[in-house]
Amino acid sequence: MKKVLAIIICVLFLAGMTVVPVSADPTINVPKAQTAPTLDGVIDPEEWANAYRHDLRPGSGVEMFDAYHSGLATYQGSVFWYMWHEDGLYAAADVKMDMSTFETPVRGEANFVSGSIQFCVWDENGGGTGDMKLWLTCHVEAADGSPVITNANVGMDDAPGIEMAAVKNANGYTAEVLISTAALAEHGINVASGGKLMILTDTIYWDTDADTVECACDSPDWSALYTYVLTDAAAGRAPQAAEEAPAGADPVADNADPAPGAAADDTPAAAEEAPARPASVRTGDTGFVIIILVMAAAAGIFAVIRRKNIRQS
Repeated sequence: MKKVLAIIICVLFLAGMTVVPVSADPTINVPKAQTAPTLDGVIDPEEWANAYRHDLRPGSGVEMFDAYHSGLATYQGSVFWYMWHEDGLYAAADVKMDMSTFETPVRGEANFVSGSIQFCVWDENGGGTGDMKLWLTCHVEAADGSPVITNANVGMDDAPGIEMAAVKNANGYTAEVLISTAALAEHGINVASGGKLMILTDTIYWDTDADTVECACDSPDWSALYTYVLTDAAAGRAPQAAEEAPAGADPVADNADPAPGAAADDTPAAAEEAPARPASVRTGDTGFVIIILVMAAAAGIFAVIRRKNIRQS
């Protein structure tokens, strides 16, 4: 009798393990651009088609963190896109902000300029602050829209191997950034299919009235949460033969809305590709079925044993 009970308990324990929540792997797949996008600051829907879309707007499904605990009173949200090419890692950003707060940054003091976007990059081995490889701060000068790129790792000077173009508009600006293969290779990050790196993406706003710095980022405590895996999935515009190029094609509309991957109303609900904060996952209903079957079997065994005891008595 005791042996039977011990076996039943063990089986129930193992079955229950199948429904215990398991931590999900916060992995992001970054597709490969068939043709490298033109860095002109305009997020062309064809150039960025099927790129990974990272929606950092309130209600998008991606958990955001208030890095400086300022309340994010002026934060209007940003949407980012990522894809890779032999040239390096490409990123695009649609930054929404009050342009009246836009100020011309002072080179060397660019970290807290309103509207800055940051890409903090680690290799695949960890996202702790001590292991950070690149800390890129990119933003647009108020006067003409020309980009300024700084890198905390090189004394807040212009970052080598990084390119950026941006276009201002009434609601903020759009930008395209290239972190070159050579720049990433310096830190042991391989730009090729299967390559991995970790990125913290954020947007900074400086509330001049309150004299506070706001920073909405996708990772807690300035450590990278998401692992970006470079895949062979195709993104962007397919290469075309020279003779197939349309003659006299109309230029792309400046800062066309909505941006690629967004719905017509550009609502956060359209960000189906944006990863939510890694949540617990279950293995399905299999465990519950096993538990029911085991309980039924246990009931049958107890019934048989009870009948035997009654007959013997």
